[in-house]
Amino acid sequence: MEHSRILRFLRWFCPPQLLEEIEGDLLQRYERDAKTHNQPKAKRKLLWNVVRFSGPVFYYETIHPST
Repeated sequence: MEHSRILRFLRWFCPPQLLEEIEGDLLQRYERDAKTHNQPKAKRKLLWNVVRFSGPVFYYETIHPST
């Protein structure tokens, strides 16, 4: 899976007010991982980090619904 697809998935569920900060943090981690690991492993770690961030985002949406 390309990292652009992973980020598209993040943009699909992440609230706009949180997206820029979360996406920036994830891309920094991805770039660091790409330097220290091979590219496929860095992409897997990016996907895992997006999945991990999805939990708090869903929780945030239940407390602060965007209506």
